[in-house]
Amino acid sequence: MSEEKPPKTYLVGYARPPAEHRFAKGQSGNPAGRPRGKKSARPPRFAFGLAPTRGLILDEAYRAITLREGTRTITMPTIQAVMRAMAMGALKGNRLAQKNLAEFVQKVERDDFELRMAQFKSAVDYKDSWEAEFKRCDDLGIPRPDPVPHPDDIELDVSNGGVRYHGPMTKADKAKFEAGLDEAAELVRQTRKLERRARRKGEATVSPNLAATRKTLDQLDAFLTPRYRRRVFGDDEG
Repeated sequence: MSEEKPPKTYLVGYARPPAEHRFAKGQSGNPAGRPRGKKSARPPRFAFGLAPTRGLILDEAYRAITLREGTRTITMPTIQAVMRAMAMGALKGNRLAQKNLAEFVQKVERDDFELRMAQFKSAVDYKDSWEAEFKRCDDLGIPRPDPVPHPDDIELDVSNGGVRYHGPMTKADKAKFEAGLDEAAELVRQTRKLERRARRKGEATVSPNLAATRKTLDQLDAFLTPRYRRRVFGDDEG
């Protein structure tokens, strides 16, 4: 089939390309483009269960924007830029900005306190319930269960309602944590062996590698709870 040719009166100009540059009849101008009838994939939202409008709001609130601050250019989320502008307005004497900023800060602090207290109470209840179960097992002379997280791994700070966990949080993490303890125990044995050898040789200074290893072990010692510390370091530190 011969290519269709324009009539002799065809004028080249805007929206009228030369014949050799025109698309052939039935040929797409974007052969690598989106297939016919296929919709573009929607971007993922923050988490399952969020309503579409909430997702859009969060997308916009955390969209990165670029601002100039003095002589430098900085990038930050939109919501942070808004809060910074509000703070600057408050510093300049804008009473509405001062009122809104104070209310925002108070709300954040109140929400943080309530969340902290809820987590603290949950941790206390968790520890108390397992302590009661351990006592019941001891009274019956049966083995204690090994819950995850273990109540002995939970550290409570009554001064600020803080909760810290010093062990695995899930059963999936427990196997990795146990393997890590075994590796740490082997490192302790090797380090003590090298330290004893250095003392026998009368070496006054410790090698940098050995000193770095000892520092790491000291940090681990401070982190581990007593039951893990005994497993890694044993009863004899020497």
